[in-house]
Amino acid sequence: MKLLRRLLIGIAVLVVLLAVVAGMAFSPSVQTWAVHRALAGRNIEVGRVAVGLHRVELDNVHVNQPGVALSLPAAEIDLPLLSAAGKKVSIQKLVAKGWTIDLTAPGRKQKPAQAAAAPAVATVAAFQGIFQKLHLPVDLTVDSVELSGDVIFSADPKQPPSHAHVTITGGGLAAGQEGRFDFEIDTELAGSSAAVRTLAVHGTISARLDTPRTFSHFELVTDGNASGPRFPQGARIHFGADAIRAAAGERYTVALDTEGKRLFSLKADYPANAPKLTGDWQLNMSDTDLAPFTFGHALPVFEATGDGKLETEATLGVVHATGHLHVSAGQLEVVHAGLQSLGSLTLDTHFDLSQNAGVTRIDQFDMIVAGEPPVAEVRALQSFELNAKTKELKVADPAKDLFSFVLQGLPLAWAQPFLPGLTVNGNDATGTLLVSAHDGGMHFQSSEPMQVKNFSVARAGQPLARLDVVTLNLDGDYTLSQGWQAELTAGAQAGSKILFTLQAKAGAIAGPGQPIKATGQLQADLPAVMAQPAFAAKAQSITGGTMRIDFQASLDEKKEVEAKLALTGLASPQAPSLPTVTADMRAELTSDGQITFNAPLLFENAGQIRSDLQRHVQVRGGRHEPRRPHRERSHRGG
Repeated sequence: MKLLRRLLIGIAVLVVLLAVVAGMAFSPSVQTWAVHRALAGRNIEVGRVAVGLHRVELDNVHVNQPGVALSLPAAEIDLPLLSAAGKKVSIQKLVAKGWTIDLTAPGRKQKPAQAAAAPAVATVAAFQGIFQKLHLPVDLTVDSVELSGDVIFSADPKQPPSHAHVTITGGGLAAGQEGRFDFEIDTELAGSSAAVRTLAVHGTISARLDTPRTFSHFELVTDGNASGPRFPQGARIHFGADAIRAAAGERYTVALDTEGKRLFSLKADYPANAPKLTGDWQLNMSDTDLAPFTFGHALPVFEATGDGKLETEATLGVVHATGHLHVSAGQLEVVHAGLQSLGSLTLDTHFDLSQNAGVTRIDQFDMIVAGEPPVAEVRALQSFELNAKTKELKVADPAKDLFSFVLQGLPLAWAQPFLPGLTVNGNDATGTLLVSAHDGGMHFQSSEPMQVKNFSVARAGQPLARLDVVTLNLDGDYTLSQGWQAELTAGAQAGSKILFTLQAKAGAIAGPGQPIKATGQLQADLPAVMAQPAFAAKAQSITGGTMRIDFQASLDEKKEVEAKLALTGLASPQAPSLPTVTADMRAELTSDGQITFNAPLLFENAGQIRSDLQRHVQVRGGRHEPRRPHRERSHRGG
């Protein structure tokens, strides 16, 4: 009996201790202390935590992360915690009001990512439908949700922050029934110059659970209404997305509409007995349709129409897309100031493309770019396949060309943004480049040279050059086993005089890190060059002579250029015969930015007078260190 009494006393003491510990565990002060310890150093503050068997309460929650700050005065959620621990989450009530999300909070510079110890192995997950991704890890019911708060964001960095008030209410989500959650977003855009002052969005999210963890229906419907100085009558837009799962498979639809007009639609099916996604799309959209809903951001003037079909198998490794797209656009300077010179453009394209495990097949592709007249056309001339991994090219007919690139009239004004300080004029550029298959790679050549007539260049209103015609031809090859090489031939003519001709070759052998090698020759008629406006003051100083430069270059981490210069047949009004000038020039640019230039000059006049003049210049870190030019030798000889 004495032993039994001691055992009962021990059990009683243990029960009391467990009761004390349990009481402390359910004490808000102890819970708050434990949360503070767990969140220390995480930029998350919680004023008070109270966790009971059926309710969780939070007060004064503040979260500060790069680019976002959350302030939550209070939140409460009613759910049985013991059931939740058993993966049965039954939210009877969720209430959080008065919160603020500030998206204008200062961001933090991201640290450069460290190199991984081993490369990640990419895996291709089979597409098993949208609802497979919506499978829940717990049994879920939601009876009631009440959320309301404000979002602070920057619609325009030049204007003060804007505010949006958000409310979400609803519930009724449970197995065998459909839950409904209504939301409203009322946005006021800051800034007196805002074209839109208010944007009100209301909508509904509907979801149906056929089991406590799986959905059979999901739908999102929103309606937006924008108003402001540019839209006094208001502008409306409607968006809807719907997904349904049934025994036959899944069906998805997406639609974007304005009043009386469908802007975009997508319909797709994923049959259960044939795991393959098929669908079609349509587009009919313009800048005026979207302008009220871009938060004041300017859009280029555009109109886009098109339609097409899409088909893909389960792993998404095989994709087949066909369609047509027409786009007209103008005022492109709102995207980038340099695009102003492009004016108005139209683009038309038809395509029939397939992608299968890294192999791209093109059965049809043509694209026409036009301003007021046609500008350029790209067209696939036959079907072919390109393996992105092995770079292997397979064609239906090796004797036929693959692609044609035709410049029907490329305006020179399009090049103006890339020539700061200069003004170019002339006829539109024309020419044709053909691409064909060659030794498992590609060969390209100009079937018609690129040509510009009546070409002129000026700086600050002062003419520099006037040319009747400028021509350029390209020819080259690329193969995986050998590498690439290209040959360029160019020339310019003014009147009956040919100013210059240029022949250059460049290439690199196959393999990583191979240097680019280049060789070439430039010949120029000096009197014709001196007759150009840039040399008008000295136009009569040279009446005869030619310049020839033979060069070669190696472009790698260390860049080396060698050139042989020869000025022959020089003449002027004062001297019918001038010395011949030759030079062997050499320049090097190392990876640390050091430049070395060496140019010894040799003057010779009928073998009677001969002298060398050498010029050696080094540049280190942007600072010139020239050596004084000196005459090495001078003599008379027979």
